[in-house]
Amino acid sequence: MALEQKDKALEVKEAKLQHKDAELQGKEVVVAMLTGTLVQKYIVLAAQEVAVRDAEAALKERETSLSMLWEQADAARLQLA
Repeated sequence: MALEQKDKALEVKEAKLQHKDAELQGKEVVVAMLTGTLVQKYIVLAAQEVAVRDAEAALKERETSLSMLWEQADAARLQLA
């Protein structure tokens, strides 16, 4: 009888371990999915950073061009005066 009880107890422990293993596998899948999502977001942010830098460079070029036009306009006004 004692062996049957030990056998039953081992079966219960095995079932609990299998359940925990299944839970861990599920959590592993969730972690992998979240990691993939974070990597994708990082890639998008990196691309946006490049786009922002490009836009800033374009604005600086336009600022320089506008500044030159203002200087030309001031010089033209001086010549007309």
